[in-house]
Amino acid sequence: MKKRHALLVVMAAGILVRAAILLWGPREWLAKPWEYEEIAQNLLAGRGFEATFLGTTYHAFVHPFYPWFCAGVYQLVGHPSILAVQWAQASLAALAAWIVFQIGKNLGSEWTGVLAAAGVVLHPGLVIYSLRPHALWLDSLCFLTIVWLTLAAGRSSGAASSWPRVIALGIALGWGLLSRSTVLAAVPLVVVWLWVRWKGQARRLQRVAVILSLAAALALPWVLRNQIVVGRPVGMLSSSAYSFWVGNHAGATGSALDHEGRAMLERMPPEFVRTAAALDEKGQMDFFLREALSFVRLNPGLALRNNLSKWLQFWGGSPRTGAWYPGRWTRWYRIYYLLLLAFAAAGAVSLIKRGQKSGLWLIVLFTLAISVVQSLVFVEGRHRWEVESLLVVVASFGLTGFFRGRPSACP
Repeated sequence: MKKRHALLVVMAAGILVRAAILLWGPREWLAKPWEYEEIAQNLLAGRGFEATFLGTTYHAFVHPFYPWFCAGVYQLVGHPSILAVQWAQASLAALAAWIVFQIGKNLGSEWTGVLAAAGVVLHPGLVIYSLRPHALWLDSLCFLTIVWLTLAAGRSSGAASSWPRVIALGIALGWGLLSRSTVLAAVPLVVVWLWVRWKGQARRLQRVAVILSLAAALALPWVLRNQIVVGRPVGMLSSSAYSFWVGNHAGATGSALDHEGRAMLERMPPEFVRTAAALDEKGQMDFFLREALSFVRLNPGLALRNNLSKWLQFWGGSPRTGAWYPGRWTRWYRIYYLLLLAFAAAGAVSLIKRGQKSGLWLIVLFTLAISVVQSLVFVEGRHRWEVESLLVVVASFGLTGFFRGRPSACP
């Protein structure tokens, strides 16, 4: 079978698997709405970017890209429809497969790119979240796009031919900041990686300036809008202070749940909750940030150990992993993840032997940067799935080498 035909089969398989789950799977569970749904409906109704939390109306509760995506789908179909969003996200499996194939191609093997594409579009966690009204699937797609375009821009030999990739990368980074601001940690990494790859001081400066300018042009208007609407510096979202508190207070477990499986606010004294609920958006942001920073200042050693524990939970899971899923799903996924790590280690060896050390470093450092920033707040299993698709790419090189008898023998 030709590589192009194999890739088309993978694209179709990704869509068909999702279609089957939508038609015969747990529809009510998959369609459970999140705050994105509330915001999208408010946008359509002309009420603006509003969501309710602790009885308070927020105007910058989440990153804006996914609610915009949902509202756009609703506009296309003429009415709010979670099912329409699910089908739209399912169709993006084909795009994900193509992007992963391009990453494999840039790393030196089209056939392994096909295998990696199959691994990503059939990844169990990403399949589930691509069918839920949640931002994770698009976040993962965004991260893949940034890595692909970084590899492509870094491998461009001629100045003229590389400019479309440079421009596309700047746009992708802007999209990333609007979709998941942990991307900010990867921006310096992308710039340094490209700086080392490119030749000529003037060319470097021009391209980096274009990338950063485009990313800033897309992200900064939202940052400025938030500051005006909320009345204080907010960044990309005002709920970041609450997220920081969830992972940094005396009873923090590292996740959004306590040891009994309750949400963190449910275990707090009633007076604490009443105090927070009486505040507006700005007040709640200040309240949770003050509480979290006070804990960190009074317990610097414990806070540091907690952040290290959260980072380990990011990569290794926690006692609360799988709390929202059937037990058998979690057991099977853990087996899958252990195999993924083993083949990723073999894939790293394969890439080094193939002379693709720089590409491997980009993927490794990108995933580590995302994990470190996420560990500053709180960690759930789904947060790793955002970057786990990149592990699948590396593991595919290990899997190919395994079947051929030696890691360096990938086609």
